[in-house]
Amino acid sequence: MRERGLIMAVSLTKLVLGDDASVFQSNGAKFRIARRLARESWSDQQRSLLRLLALSHRDGLDATTLVTAFVHENRGAYRSVLRRLSRRMQSGLPLIEALEQTPEALSDDDVLALRLGNRSGTLNSTFAMLMEQGETTEQPMGLKGRSLLDYWLLMGGLLIVLILLFSYFIRPNIQDVFDELGDSEIGSGTNFLILSEWTFKVGMFCLALIVALILIGWSQPIRVAVRRALSLRWTATVSPVSTASVLRVLGVSVLNGRPLVGSLSTLAKYHAQPRLRQQLLLARNEIEQGMDAWESLRLARILKPSECSALRMNEEPASQSWILNRLADKREQLSERRRSLAILFLHPILVIIFGLLVFWLAYSVLGNLYGLTTSLAS
Repeated sequence: MRERGLIMAVSLTKLVLGDDASVFQSNGAKFRIARRLARESWSDQQRSLLRLLALSHRDGLDATTLVTAFVHENRGAYRSVLRRLSRRMQSGLPLIEALEQTPEALSDDDVLALRLGNRSGTLNSTFAMLMEQGETTEQPMGLKGRSLLDYWLLMGGLLIVLILLFSYFIRPNIQDVFDELGDSEIGSGTNFLILSEWTFKVGMFCLALIVALILIGWSQPIRVAVRRALSLRWTATVSPVSTASVLRVLGVSVLNGRPLVGSLSTLAKYHAQPRLRQQLLLARNEIEQGMDAWESLRLARILKPSECSALRMNEEPASQSWILNRLADKREQLSERRRSLAILFLHPILVIIFGLLVFWLAYSVLGNLYGLTTSLAS
């Protein structure tokens, strides 16, 4: 509902005020219709931008003006991303190139689909496919994972406070008391202090590692940066979601009667994953050598033999496009199940690790107090 309201507001404002972007910028506070502290996921904000671009293309509106106005409709990190995108578009950079140079504005798969749609003249169908995909994508698991990340990020922050409190306030005072009593009187108290000192270093390292992993999962910009840093040739892996996006855009090309060899050339040139680019390039080369298109995709390990047979038996473009979309749905469901299993296994592991850290804090404090009372009683 918010996205529909946003599009209507932007469209009406555009029609009433005209194309002057400075009007939007000077009245940014009045233009904003969303709640200031509205909780939206990064993917929801990206879908809002995608709908705005679809509206601009469908009605022939100036995308630069709408994106500039849309900057005021967001808060936080995504607003900074949109501001960079707006500046690039205002400098005269075409929309697709501006999106590619602002990787957090839309997902890599969405930008690739728009690139292919722009080159093949199927941009209307591409926008329709992307918006339909956003409407039918299941969100409960994503929301559950986000809630768990928020929970563990909060717990990690509280545990850091406890560890710092113990390290810089409790432990030094106990150390001063033991130093005044002397080594001959503290007995096992020294062992507790030595143990707490070394355990503190290990505990802080483990906690920092956990918090880093949580931040990677919680923050889209951090996740994008890590993924791009690891997208080297020897570390890149082809995920089911990546092949799903490829099958969806190929379905759009098939439905609109575009040759697969041209679509594969564009995908092989601009896809973000090096290994998948190699597979797409292999399929393109095999088609140019005279091999059947679906057989070349099977040879490149993008399609399975059974999937290739199903596409070859159905020669109607509409049927082939439908099959490609269903295969993409199947791959996305497989990826979602893997993500769900990862969360199910990760949650108890984090519970155990945090429990051990809390036990260490209690053991250190109570153990030192026990050593102190024993020394004073002797």
